[in-house]
Amino acid sequence: TELAMWEDAEEKMAGLMEAVPENGRLVIESCVSGDTIVFTDKGPRYVKTIHNWNKYKKGFSEGKLIKIDGHYGLQKTSTYYNSGIQNGFKVITKNGYELKMSSIHKLFVLKGDKLEFVKAENLKIGDLLVIKYGQELWGNNDKINWQSKKNNKQFNPVRITKNLAYLIGLILGSGFIYENDKLKIHSVVVNNKNKKISNFLLNNKLGLKFLKKGEKENNVYYKCINKSFVEFLQDYIGLKNKIKITQKEIPEIIFKWSRRNIIAFLQGLFDVSGNVETEGQISFISVSEKIINVLQSLLLNFGIITKTYSHVVKLSKRAKTFSKMYKLEIDKSFQQVFLDKIGFRMKRKQQDKREIIKSLEGYIPGLNKVIKRNAKKLGLYNSNLYDKNNNITYRTLKIILKKCRNKKSNEYKRIKELYDKKYFYDKIERIIPIKENVYDFTVNNGHTVVYNGFVGHQTPKGMNNLFYRMWKIDNEFVKKKYYWNWEYTEEQMKKKKEEIGELLFAQEYGCDFLSSGRNVFDTISLRRQEKNILKVGDTNKSIIENQEDFVVKQEEDWTIYRDPEKDGIYSIGVDVSEGVEGGDFSVAVIFDRRTGEEVAMYRGYIPPDRLGDLLNRWGRKYNNALLVVEVNNHGLTTITVLKQRMYPNLYFRSGKIETLGVETTDKIGWKTTMVTRPLLIDELSQALRRNEIIIHSEKTLDEMLSLVYNNNGDMTVPNGMHDDTIFATAIALQGFKKIFVGKLEQINEEEYLPKNFSY
Repeated sequence: TELAMWEDAEEKMAGLMEAVPENGRLVIESCVSGDTIVFTDKGPRYVKTIHNWNKYKKGFSEGKLIKIDGHYGLQKTSTYYNSGIQNGFKVITKNGYELKMSSIHKLFVLKGDKLEFVKAENLKIGDLLVIKYGQELWGNNDKINWQSKKNNKQFNPVRITKNLAYLIGLILGSGFIYENDKLKIHSVVVNNKNKKISNFLLNNKLGLKFLKKGEKENNVYYKCINKSFVEFLQDYIGLKNKIKITQKEIPEIIFKWSRRNIIAFLQGLFDVSGNVETEGQISFISVSEKIINVLQSLLLNFGIITKTYSHVVKLSKRAKTFSKMYKLEIDKSFQQVFLDKIGFRMKRKQQDKREIIKSLEGYIPGLNKVIKRNAKKLGLYNSNLYDKNNNITYRTLKIILKKCRNKKSNEYKRIKELYDKKYFYDKIERIIPIKENVYDFTVNNGHTVVYNGFVGHQTPKGMNNLFYRMWKIDNEFVKKKYYWNWEYTEEQMKKKKEEIGELLFAQEYGCDFLSSGRNVFDTISLRRQEKNILKVGDTNKSIIENQEDFVVKQEEDWTIYRDPEKDGIYSIGVDVSEGVEGGDFSVAVIFDRRTGEEVAMYRGYIPPDRLGDLLNRWGRKYNNALLVVEVNNHGLTTITVLKQRMYPNLYFRSGKIETLGVETTDKIGWKTTMVTRPLLIDELSQALRRNEIIIHSEKTLDEMLSLVYNNNGDMTVPNGMHDDTIFATAIALQGFKKIFVGKLEQINEEEYLPKNFSY
């Protein structure tokens, strides 16, 4: 599945094929580690628990349909991939965001004003990785589906409430579970010295009795002896007993809670382990790296950027052993966001927000230089907006974009995309080799997923890749299709098609391809045309009255789908190349103007002058068809030959496309320009949607399916593929405008002349 993303894919595939044993196989994988957090429509999830990986030890499998967040927002997937143990890399950024992945997994990197996907093995220290934040994707599973195994009904809640969520945050942040089976003591202990928290524990409305148990090292201990509460915390919430404090982690069940209860849980954590320092910096301290890392991802979901780092705690009266302390700091630009969305329940800490120093909002690193360099292309002439540090905030960028006069330029579009996405950009600080079991999803729309905040790439299983080209072109491979329909009844297939849509069904169950990008041509219209595909030896059924069936043949390198009719009116579109093997093809397509049917096609390497002779012969054969030759580059040579041969029916182009009426000039041939190119494609697309033409060439449909818009909005086909047949077809269609197909009759002038005059 990674073939689409390889550089020099042909060379690498050739080498791999030579290296694979006779009975061997190639498996190409791109995945992330199981402890990676992704954001779904049901809230954050660990990759390791989102699917039943144990049932599918290796390879692809179908699972529960989910919606998962990526560069283009939430997209559906139900296809999962277990890659097994793989070599890869762990990247850690300046702010402490990290991700473990296979070596060929791709992440978005900001380069100037462009976002590019780069493989893990090609990432470098200092690269700016893209962090997406503010998704606000939460669950709503507050109902408690739990019963005490020992039928102990001391504590038996039915829903998670804000107070219960807050208490669990206090326990995780500054408490522990104590069990002594010999003494039959099962209790929960919370240590704290704040009166607000003390009052909450002593007067909670959860049916739990906490007792003050004395002070130790300036902390007051509160104990709740309740066997069923301990059982609830262990079996349902997932808090573990008898583990080192450094191994504490935020239980995943909390990810499924509603937003309000997650806020209450975080308030409990921050009330006991959070601080507002003297300079106004909001921070959180823990000896558990797991808590810090998950907390960082949860805060991303709220739209809060943080920074994490660690330091070794030296021996002291309080610290009896060496240990590592982890600290999470709220970025100054996002401290107010934290206080507004989450905050503290403790009044003192919440009121300390007055001391917070407000700094600049988020910015795009280095964009200042890019804008200066492209000022003329952007139509921007005011340089007073630039920041001395080469960093432009999103607020300033909004003003700059308004002042840009050339909003159609590619430079403007790229910068506007950066503004619209409002990503955070973080430098890679460390890259560490790893070896770990990795997993992934197949997301068909957009092919991207956000992992731990990083925007990563999903390999498209589409047509713009080596496999598609290997399937389509003539080569040494024996090609076979194995459909899935033997697994399903007709009713099940119909249900599946309704569930995932016609296009995806065609790919997943009908051995079809989908393009990797936004299609230029309507895909459904192209699928309808596939029933018209004909090859040499096929019978072309008659489509008009008194027309005989025709057997497709090949003559002088032309594929003839139908011989010319006596009263036929034809248009020929021609895309001319230099005729050198290995370059572009010269293509000529003949259409019947009356029916819109493709009746013949030539596609080959031929010098432009010899192409002129070929067109002269075949144009005359098809009743002096209107010859529409593209004059760009080598087309002028072809037209010169046609003029020398005195071809009787050449196309003369219009003077001004944007004026009312058609003003024909004395200039021969079609000219493709920045203005006429979109018109050419749009009118071909319209004819396809309206079923006004019939295409028999499989090559033409393949090229149309491959033509997509890239990130700059330009029409393009993948490397190794061509668009010659597309433009020859579109040019032939332009000839339709010059040909009148109605019955020509002499006007009876007597009906229009004045009656009181004689002539």
